[in-house]
Amino acid sequence: MVKKQKELTLTEKMRENPWIASTLFLGIFLLIFLVGSLGQEKEKSIVDNLISNKVMFVYSSHCSACHNQIEIFGNDWNKYMDSGLTLDCLNNPNELCGQIRVTPSFLINNGTDYIVIGEGVIQ
Repeated sequence: MVKKQKELTLTEKMRENPWIASTLFLGIFLLIFLVGSLGQEKEKSIVDNLISNKVMFVYSSHCSACHNQIEIFGNDWNKYMDSGLTLDCLNNPNELCGQIRVTPSFLINNGTDYIVIGEGVIQ
């Protein structure tokens, strides 16, 4: 006659080996963390915020402060230029260039005219 061993329940197995519970808990925690991080939106860059708010960047290609600002924009500078919201007053002077005191300047259109909302380098 062969004696059958009683099969242990999950609770009994965890009492015998606490590492099972720890591993299970860690696995659930990592799963929740990974799923949560997938849904998070990438933080917008300075340029993305300026473009979405239709802020015009007025600068002069010979201005050192303007070059500092462009360096802060980094890889997004080309995206800003492609948006049509940049104006180099040295190479393309126009009426807007006459409205500003310093470069770089940031302007926004209020529907009828451009208003200066910022001057100098922004971080």
